[in-house]
Amino acid sequence: MDALVEAIRAKQQLKSFGNADPATETQVESVLRQAVYGTVEYNRLVKHSDQVWAVAINQDANLIATASYDKTIKLWTLDGKLLSTLNGHQAGVYDIAISLDGNLIASASDDKTVKLWKRDSQGTFQARPDKTLKGHQAGVYGVAISPDSQMIASGSGDKTVKLWKADGTLITTLKDHSATVYGVAISPDGKTIASASGDKTVKLWGYNGTLLRTFQGHNDRVYNVAISPDGQTIASASGDKTVRLWRADGTLLNTLNGHSDRVYNVAISPDGQTIASASWDGTVNQWSWEGTLLTTLRGHQDLVYGVAITPDGKTIASASWDGTVRLWKPDGIILTRLRGHNDLVWAVAISPDGKTIASASWDQTVKLWNKDGSLQKTLTGHSARVSGIAISPDGEMIASASADNTIKLWHRNGSLLKTLTNHSSAVLAVVFSSDGEMMASASADKTIKLWKRDGTLINTLKGHSDRIDGVAFSKRCSAVLGVSPMSDCIKKDGTLIASASWDKTVKLWQPDGTLITTLKGHHDRVYSVAISPDGETIASASWDKTIKLWKRDGTLITTLNGHQAGVLAVVFSPDGNRIASASYDKTVKLWKQDGTLLTTLKGHSDGVLAVVFSPDGEMIASASGDNTVIIWNLDQVLDLDQLLIYGCNWIQDYLNTNSEVNDVCHP
Repeated sequence: MDALVEAIRAKQQLKSFGNADPATETQVESVLRQAVYGTVEYNRLVKHSDQVWAVAINQDANLIATASYDKTIKLWTLDGKLLSTLNGHQAGVYDIAISLDGNLIASASDDKTVKLWKRDSQGTFQARPDKTLKGHQAGVYGVAISPDSQMIASGSGDKTVKLWKADGTLITTLKDHSATVYGVAISPDGKTIASASGDKTVKLWGYNGTLLRTFQGHNDRVYNVAISPDGQTIASASGDKTVRLWRADGTLLNTLNGHSDRVYNVAISPDGQTIASASWDGTVNQWSWEGTLLTTLRGHQDLVYGVAITPDGKTIASASWDGTVRLWKPDGIILTRLRGHNDLVWAVAISPDGKTIASASWDQTVKLWNKDGSLQKTLTGHSARVSGIAISPDGEMIASASADNTIKLWHRNGSLLKTLTNHSSAVLAVVFSSDGEMMASASADKTIKLWKRDGTLINTLKGHSDRIDGVAFSKRCSAVLGVSPMSDCIKKDGTLIASASWDKTVKLWQPDGTLITTLKGHHDRVYSVAISPDGETIASASWDKTIKLWKRDGTLITTLNGHQAGVLAVVFSPDGNRIASASYDKTVKLWKQDGTLLTTLKGHSDGVLAVVFSPDGEMIASASGDNTVIIWNLDQVLDLDQLLIYGCNWIQDYLNTNSEVNDVCHP
């Protein structure tokens, strides 16, 4: 967010200068784009004077409570306005909880007490505590409130969990841990309590104090615990740098690895779909329920101790020893990120109506998504990496290419129609002809195979001396294959097939297997090839960091330079006026057809492996080694003034509540 503030400031200053140096304008534009695409933090709460240990959000998502080592609890609106400061503790406050009905707050402190704060008849929390729960013999690290607000659980350095009535009466003390109890949670039905301890265990207790079971498996202290909305899953955060997911019966479901230091806290979204973890490595990780790392939130300048998720699951709040609470929307400002694969995404396709995105991943699956980022379905069946994906022009069929040497044909509803097994090595790409009646596949067996839509093999094209990673059709012959002589078809309609190979060449073929010409000029492996809509220009993308544009007779038109690493994909827009390229330098570049660079899109955190235009040319989708697909709206990303507006709107709450920056968007 700091980068976004400074980028907006620089753009505003540039506007005030009038005619600025073009090089400076380009630099500012690049910085602003990168900041807008990459920013997921949208607000920051900065009024505490010491480390912030915990954060909680109420069920109505209109109140945030934060607990600090400055001995206070602060209450905020979700837009960052400070409502009040609750004083009363005599030492640092380690944890905070808000009741389900929003009328009670419980705080746990190093002063060995739990304090209860009630909302008055005007809806305001009293500045002084309503009750102080005394009984622990050491600092209290964790606190939780039952769903009916009638019971409070607390965990302490005295190795116990205490259960209290809301009136402050002690119900019972749970004594089975052999070290500090750092965290406690109460199940949604109020019948079970979970505790996390420095003895490396999680314990599950009945509400009457009976020990139900002990979860063992962590290799270091367990700092915190959360229970899923359905009460069936427990998440634990540990000093062994992991989050573990357990069934309530004690069965280990999954271990989430991704942090580089101790994990102190964990939260489960109210819809049960995502998990957030806070770590001493200064980051918050967001995970899918299956254990896929969705995103890492970076920005804190010290250890992160607290984490909470809003009821809609779209906002994460984190509390840090840097004295701040930060609010994040992991989906960012204008980018739609498709998260769910647990390995790199090598290929992406968009349906003819623009409503469905298909992604192919090395996790051996194909996923179908709505363009808003929601998952439609996952197609399973391949036994190795999936490297190619295509959707037929009528939108009814999906073809996937895999390192298991097969192509699978799927109905759009996800049912498997047929498996094509004629390749003798990994299949790396697949594409439909423009009329949908033919497919071409490229393989590490150095061949291209042509297929009828029903999976019948038509022809095998041989000539490359190394693996073939890319294949493309020009417009389809109007003549039906095999009915009229192919040479007549080529002469009439100009149909050709282009292939890109690690032998550093592009080859142009007739569908009958006749080699038309070989395009030589790249100095390294060629990964991708595209043919312009009018069939007159071929674009090739190479590991030599360039894109080359060729006439169909093999004449080199120009070379597009600008990428800082190998280029893995290239595609023409439907109108042929733009070219998009995807590179291992983590960027997508947009070019005019004459080779002029329009803009560079920076949003991925790893190499970009594939890119595709939507049929209407209004958006592009990019697939990356960061396991995600990003949907870019071209009207938004190409309009710099619009980007400035998006950036200002994104951080409006932060600007409004922090006087030192509130003039950034309105100098």
